[in-house]
Amino acid sequence: MIIFQSFFNVEGQFSLENYKEFFTSQNLTYLKMSFNSVLYAGIVTLVTLLISYPTAYFLTLLKHRQLWLMLIVLPTWVNLLLKAYAFIGIFGQNGSINSFLSFLGVAPQQILFTDFSFIFVASYIELPFMILPLYTQLVKLDNRLLEAASDLGAGPIKSFFTITLPLSKTGIIAGSMLVFVPAVGEFVIPELVGGSENLMIGKVLWQ
Repeated sequence: MIIFQSFFNVEGQFSLENYKEFFTSQNLTYLKMSFNSVLYAGIVTLVTLLISYPTAYFLTLLKHRQLWLMLIVLPTWVNLLLKAYAFIGIFGQNGSINSFLSFLGVAPQQILFTDFSFIFVASYIELPFMILPLYTQLVKLDNRLLEAASDLGAGPIKSFFTITLPLSKTGIIAGSMLVFVPAVGEFVIPELVGGSENLMIGKVLWQ
């Protein structure tokens, strides 16, 4: 329906003006912001994957998994704005980190409104949505396959790349989609904690 509407102007007449504006806007603004959105969303997805995979695997080894899963899901109950404002208090010029650095005799650092602050906050917020799909796949992994691989002479690293990783591919794809798609259109986090340089298409459209 959105694709269909994109071929009509505000008067409801068939037109290609929307696409013309997108591809020929001043300084190619929309194209650049779209590229930025895909780039930053890809980085956030990669960061969450690198953190979530060992976390999810570790969860499968624990006895009281339900308790730990609840603790991972719990932050999703908190409003996105509240979490973003909490990080403003942590990363700000007079925030927790800079206060600690001042205590150590180190000059305050510009942490807020940087690429780092955006990637950190976005990754933190999206983390549960990567961990849960990975966990559901890894918890079903048959340990007898790993034992058989070990008996046949495969080391831990080879067993991981030939058995564990391929069998968890579905979880990786699902988690990546759950993180990447919202991150591409994100506008709240770039507005509150991101820098002017990491403008994303969602923020541009909102403005």
